[in-house]
Amino acid sequence: MKFGASILSVTLAVCLAGRPAPADAQRPSSTGGADSLPRLPVLVPFPDCGSTVLLPVRVNGHAPRLFMLDSGANSIALDDRLADSLELRPASAGTGTGAGAGGVPYRRYPRDSVEFEVAGVRFRSDHTIALDFSNQPGIIGFPVGGVLGSDFFRLLAVEIDYDAHVVRLHDPERFTPPAGAHAIPLAFERRLPYVTARLTVPGRPARTRRLLVDSGSEDAVDDSLLLESRGPLRRTIGGVGSGQTYEVVFGRIVRFELGPFVLENLPSVAPGVSLIGGEVLRRFRVTFDYSRERMFLAHGHHFGDEAPEDRSGLTLRMAEDGTRLRVEEVASGSPAARAGIRAGDHVVAIDGSSAHDLGLRRALAILTVSGRSLRVLVEGESGRREVAVETP
Repeated sequence: MKFGASILSVTLAVCLAGRPAPADAQRPSSTGGADSLPRLPVLVPFPDCGSTVLLPVRVNGHAPRLFMLDSGANSIALDDRLADSLELRPASAGTGTGAGAGGVPYRRYPRDSVEFEVAGVRFRSDHTIALDFSNQPGIIGFPVGGVLGSDFFRLLAVEIDYDAHVVRLHDPERFTPPAGAHAIPLAFERRLPYVTARLTVPGRPARTRRLLVDSGSEDAVDDSLLLESRGPLRRTIGGVGSGQTYEVVFGRIVRFELGPFVLENLPSVAPGVSLIGGEVLRRFRVTFDYSRERMFLAHGHHFGDEAPEDRSGLTLRMAEDGTRLRVEEVASGSPAARAGIRAGDHVVAIDGSSAHDLGLRRALAILTVSGRSLRVLVEGESGRREVAVETP
């Protein structure tokens, strides 16, 4: 994954037909009580994983697993291996759509067979499915036990404080918006939240667009308007989340306007789902209030950050053995290509630090720094070799 390049969404957007989600019978209480629910609000820390938010979730009382907090998912999803280990029996099976091309097989489970618990908040879902998340450690650097989608967001007011790396879970009936936050209206389709924003691409007038709010994507702003850009565009790989890879165009949104907020020079890809992803959301303190169809945004410490961009031309994934980084793609004419690195090679070390010690996140961050000569130890068919990658 390339930081800020918006080419690889890790969102799960499984679009399943179905009736609107009913109100959950077990509404959290801010005062506790006989149902043993926690006093709200509660704080849930999450690890540093770029703009991806991972929360510990217990399933049927078992040890917690990290679940992705994904406003772009209209289901609560389990990793299929986790579902099998819990001996859950599916009620049906089908095929949905994910971040990539092609269909995504899933299994659906009855509401009564699965109970989830997040920081003492217990709930069930009418839209529980199981999918294959085995590729996620290679993409985000963490194993993923599942996804918390729309039914979780409907149960609570969910506040994401990216700066403090905590999520606050509020009783929506007693929730008070953060000081200085601005309300952005949400419109819902298939239980998913959308906002209206104005986008400008190079050489074209501003246009009003409808965008999915997708906290499960690490992209900034993606929209097909990019295909009309008069600015520089390049082709690369996209869609590695759930689904298959496909070719996309990478470019820049020169101006993004949402309510009173304006951001400039954001990375974007097309075609694909039109969305606002984590690279934008992480600049704010974000609160989802589905019960009143609104989202609150307050400036975060990183509001004015430039979107990080890979300088090497490498698309990397963590190899299954956890000791190397697999080269998925090398951009034509890039510093990595000039250094002789090829797709299928493995990066063993960068500047003397092993890929195992660096991890995927730190390795990707190194590749965003300009003006460096990086010593990259590469392993390929002909053995190991050290090459110099000069970042512009």
